[in-house]
Amino acid sequence: MTFKAADQSEDFIGLYFGQYSNPGSLKFTQQLIGQYWELNCVNKSIEVFYVSFDRDFGEYKKHVEHMPWILLPWQTPFGRKLKMKFNATEVPKFVILRKNMSLLTQEGKEILLRGGAHAI
Repeated sequence: MTFKAADQSEDFIGLYFGQYSNPGSLKFTQQLIGQYWELNCVNKSIEVFYVSFDRDFGEYKKHVEHMPWILLPWQTPFGRKLKMKFNATEVPKFVILRKNMSLLTQEGKEILLRGGAHAI
């Protein structure tokens, strides 16, 4: 599965829902870091926002230590609203929005894992 945007120079917003104690989330975090740098080098840009499912602040701090993107504060009301809006009930989940905030896909994780940064 790949998804190509009509405008190849389009900017994107990524919402990454993750949790330190989830092995799949830890693995995807490392993959997303690589994809983040690659995507920002292929005539596109993506700004990622981390939305935490971490159980406590200590877990949150460990998870975000090497993330190169914007971190929503742990347990922020805005983060809870994003979880509800995008039905984020399992982690990891990666939602991709267009720069105008319209939804591109809720299957960003699957797209990146199958096709890499060039799949967007």
